[in-house]
Amino acid sequence: MQNVPEATLFFYTIYGCTIRSAYQLPYPTVEPVSDADVVIQDGIVPETLGPDAFRFGLWMAQGKQFLFEEKSVARMMVRDGREIVVQRHPQAQARNVSVYLNGSAMAALLQQRGLLPLHASAVETPLGAVLFAGASGAGKSTISAMMQEQGYSALTDDICALHLDAAGQPVLEPSFANLRLWKRMADDLNFDITDKQVASSNFQKYEFPVPYRCADPVPLKKIFYLHAVEQPSISIENLDKASAFHALRNIGYRRRFHIGMGLQDQYFKLVSACSTQIPVAKVLRPSHSENPRALAEAIINDLNLSLPDQTICTPCRP
Repeated sequence: MQNVPEATLFFYTIYGCTIRSAYQLPYPTVEPVSDADVVIQDGIVPETLGPDAFRFGLWMAQGKQFLFEEKSVARMMVRDGREIVVQRHPQAQARNVSVYLNGSAMAALLQQRGLLPLHASAVETPLGAVLFAGASGAGKSTISAMMQEQGYSALTDDICALHLDAAGQPVLEPSFANLRLWKRMADDLNFDITDKQVASSNFQKYEFPVPYRCADPVPLKKIFYLHAVEQPSISIENLDKASAFHALRNIGYRRRFHIGMGLQDQYFKLVSACSTQIPVAKVLRPSHSENPRALAEAIINDLNLSLPDQTICTPCRP
């Protein structure tokens, strides 16, 4: 494996672990440590894990080894919840490599470390962490931004990492929120897009980093499963336990990875614990609304929250 000069290394504390990385990730850095829990480094990655590996699309897995390749970007190996090795395409930009490190590679790493990654954003309330889950385009970042505007801290965006504490209660391991908003929504919320980075060259979503971070795991209060539909008003329906289990199973981030790595029992245990101990609600919201803040108001009313006396978090807009 190639040795990375110390000056080019980045250190992070996210999802309950310290990371030493040869690539810059979209999080604030911390002071260097000598014994990081996870190392991300350049190296030679094999093209296959052998004939007995579980294969699905562009990835394969065998035990706690996970290998995937994104053409023209990189081939990556995630091992034992402690290491991500990157064989970068010669023409690939480091930013594009980081996108996949913070997506598929991070999902495999979290599962190897015993966590349940959900496709969700989260905010902190006095009652605990509130999650907003759903498919791409469901409005996860938008509702987190609107809740933050009301004074509730954004804890993480896109990936929520859950596990059980010593008492068997579901908790969220915080990261940093990097809210990605459509220009129209940013304008509606009066977020200034000047000098903000475009999240993808394929669409005009802008990134709004939130520097606030809660250092400790946060107990879960409720999970809202978002659906954008063609209806005029917002509806919130609490799901029964069976329906909640089905919903959470389907919103796992890169949810098939656990099958390839043989982590079905772990996945089932975590989904079962969350669906039986934490209320899960299905939220149907209008695909197009003249009042984007109405969803935040409905969530706050559902939780019987009052507005904080002061803003909990550092705002993501100047």
